[in-house]
Amino acid sequence: MRRTIPARVLLVVVLVAVLGACSGDGNEADATPTSAPRMNESLDVRMGRLDQSLREEAKWLWDNMNLARTNPRPDADRCAERDWGHQPVVMDAEARRLDPTASRMVDHLDYAATLIGQARDEWARHCRDELSAMNVVMFLESRLTPAYRSLNIVRDALDRRAATR
Repeated sequence: MRRTIPARVLLVVVLVAVLGACSGDGNEADATPTSAPRMNESLDVRMGRLDQSLREEAKWLWDNMNLARTNPRPDADRCAERDWGHQPVVMDAEARRLDPTASRMVDHLDYAATLIGQARDEWARHCRDELSAMNVVMFLESRLTPAYRSLNIVRDALDRRAATR
């Protein structure tokens, strides 16, 4: 089964890249940790950054899910669009062949991103009064639990790789 990046995520990534290219003054000394990855960054650093941003969004969604258990209507600040700065990690076929562990980690990150994106979309539907609180709670839990499992696999693998270097 082929996994694809949700259109919304792809649009955000492209938009961030275009805005970054247009607004940059060439001075990278003041670049933030959420800026575009530099060419000399290791694969593990990029995977770690994506893991962290996915965890931040998953935590926000989990908190929203818990809030929905007791409050049928979310507050406006819980429904505001947020940019989590996800920077997908891509490996070509040769890189995947040379580092199958990293390849599996990237696949887990992609899977988690897909599940988190589905949860985000359902939360947005709840914010638009298209879903009841109980329906959104069940859906978010069904997506966030396996997303966290995949993220934990990645974190454990990153920790093992760091310990051997």
